[in-house]
Amino acid sequence: MIFSLRVTNIEDKFITVLSVFQNIYGVLFRPKETFSDLNENYNSRLLVQSLILLALVNLISKGFDLGVLVGSFVNWLFLTTLIFLPAYVFVLSRQDYPKLLCLLAFANLPMIFLAPSGLYLDQMPWLTQVFDIAIMIWVFNLNLVALSSVCKIKKSKCVILYRLLS
Repeated sequence: MIFSLRVTNIEDKFITVLSVFQNIYGVLFRPKETFSDLNENYNSRLLVQSLILLALVNLISKGFDLGVLVGSFVNWLFLTTLIFLPAYVFVLSRQDYPKLLCLLAFANLPMIFLAPSGLYLDQMPWLTQVFDIAIMIWVFNLNLVALSSVCKIKKSKCVILYRLLS
């Protein structure tokens, strides 16, 4: 019995680690299906995964500074709240706020690619800027997909929700 309990515990940890990598792969290459799956199967483990992922992305892309990390978490919470408020008025309930936090953290995953552009493309600053703009467009699109997944509305209406913020 003890041996089978240990094996089951190891299998659970392996499945959890595997699901983290599946979520990362899915966000990068199959965002619509992955965000829909994350929305439907939301649990507190996903929120912890998204917090760890957000911390790693910010540490790698912006440097290993505690102030930057805390500032990025505050920025993430503030922007998610700003996005949630108009969506709450029209579509969402209070229980959807943690889901939106989780999905928007996963949507910022491509920001990790900002670090290599600054390191390798110093000789051609215009190429760095083009690469950075492409990543920002990718992140914005993932934010729209995440918001449309939580709100269950089209991406065009999500653009209107973003427009209400500006």
